[in-house]
Amino acid sequence: SIYFKVNSARIDYWSSYDRLAEVAKVMKADSGAKVKVVGSADKTGAEDYNSSLAEKRAQAAVDHLVKIYGLDAGRFTVESAGEGNPLSVSDEALNVNRRVDFILQ
Repeated sequence: SIYFKVNSARIDYWSSYDRLAEVAKVMKADSGAKVKVVGSADKTGAEDYNSSLAEKRAQAAVDHLVKIYGLDAGRFTVESAGEGNPLSVSDEALNVNRRVDFILQ
């Protein structure tokens, strides 16, 4: 997973770049690998907004992998879980819900 700041689809955290490099390495090692990229948001804000933001987060991750690592965009599917797939329901830990997950298919 990679994580995002509030109301942002911008990849900011250095740990996110390391995680994206790991995804690229796996995909380059297996040229047939496909990955489902699922964006999520926390529960703050309107549901429609969170769904859109979550999709933008997933797309930002794919765009980075395509641009920086030269991976074929057709190897990815982008989905939005919106606020519907929380890892935490605690107000103190909402940051873990602002994420993108990578699922090898």
